[in-house]
Amino acid sequence: MQEGNTRDILWIKIEKALNTEGCPICSIIKTSTEHYLENLLYEYVLDVSLREKLHKSFGFCQRHAYLATKIRERLNDDGLKIAILYETITSDEIGRLKDLEKIFISERKKFPVKRSLKKGKFVENFKPRGECPACFQERMTESLYIDDFRARSNEKEFRELYGRDAVILCRGHFVMLLENCLRFNALDEFDFFLKMQIEKLEKILKALTSFIDKHDYRKRESINEFEARSWRFVVEYFSGKKDVKSRWDEV
Repeated sequence: MQEGNTRDILWIKIEKALNTEGCPICSIIKTSTEHYLENLLYEYVLDVSLREKLHKSFGFCQRHAYLATKIRERLNDDGLKIAILYETITSDEIGRLKDLEKIFISERKKFPVKRSLKKGKFVENFKPRGECPACFQERMTESLYIDDFRARSNEKEFRELYGRDAVILCRGHFVMLLENCLRFNALDEFDFFLKMQIEKLEKILKALTSFIDKHDYRKRESINEFEARSWRFVVEYFSGKKDVKSRWDEV
C-alpha cells in the first residue's frame, strides 16, 4: 500500500487473498463465510435475532447447511449446536404439515376438491419468507470487497500483488467490479482492471494452448507448472471458486 495508509482489516484480508491462486474476491468470501458460520456455531446459537432469521428462511440454504456441518467437525461438536438451531424450525414444520392435513381431510370430502388445494396455493406456506443468513452475509462481504478493490486500485502494493500471474478475478466478480467502477465514474480504474484482465487471460490461453500442444506424442518439451494449471484457471474464471456463489450467478 502507499506510504501513510493504515493496514486496516480489509487490506489484511485482501493482501492474503492476492497471495493465493485464482479469484481473490471468491477467496475472501469463502474464508469470511466459514468464519461467520464458525462464530455463529461457537457463540450465537442462542441469539434470538439469528434464530428468527433462520425460522424465516427455514434454516440455512443447501450450500451453507452442509458447510455448517463441516465446520461443526472443526469445533469438535457432536451436532448439538445445529440440533439447537433446528429444533424449533422442525417443530414449526410439523405444525404446518398438520394444518395442511386438516385442510386436506376437510376438503377431500367435497367434490370437486377445493381449487386452492389443487392449484397448490398451500405451497406458499412452505416457501422461505427470508434469506439464508449466511447468504446475506456473503452478499454483504462481496459488495464490500468489490468496492474496496476499486478504491485501492491505484495503490502500488495492490497493483503489484494483483499483477501476479496466479491472480485473476472470476468472470462474475470481474464484471461486478467493472460495474462498480462505472457507478463511481472511476474510468481510470475501469481501464486498469479491463487491461489487466485481457493480459491475464491472454497468458492463460497461451499456457492452455501450449499444455494441449505438448500432449502430442511427437513433442518432447516438458509441461511447466503454469501450463499444467492453466485448465484450472479457466474453469475457475468461468465458474468461480467451489462453494462460492456471486450475485452474477443470479442473472
